[in-house]
Amino acid sequence: MIGRLFGRSFVAFSKGDKYTYQVETRRKDVMGLPYLRFTGFSSERLQALAPVVIDVFSEIVHISKEKVKIERSTLEPILNVPLTIEIRMFSRAQSVHDQIANNLAALFREEGFETVHIYFLILSPELYYKDGVPIKPITESQNKSF
Repeated sequence: MIGRLFGRSFVAFSKGDKYTYQVETRRKDVMGLPYLRFTGFSSERLQALAPVVIDVFSEIVHISKEKVKIERSTLEPILNVPLTIEIRMFSRAQSVHDQIANNLAALFREEGFETVHIYFLILSPELYYKDGVPIKPITESQNKSF
């Protein structure tokens, strides 16, 4: 059965009296979705460094600069909270993650930040939704019954 769901087509597979649905989407450049969140940095320093951070990051990951999002966390540190860079992105080769961390750490050391903690939160394209639809369609073998 082929139908429409909120303007997108879907295919239903019958499993007895249950159906599984596969939403068909066509999204370009789904791998270019990095969010860099900085904690403990002043707005002024971060705004001054943002263009260089974007240049370094986009060159390593091979994505357009417009895809890189930077934000500053406004959490109030209480005790022993290091400067951190949290990078939310889809998984790449380990060597790419290593290069990102090494290059950003070197950049911040050059700017007078001796110790910066860098960590990745790896996103799943099947669990990242845009307008309620995963940006990577779930394959038939991954479908779940309703």
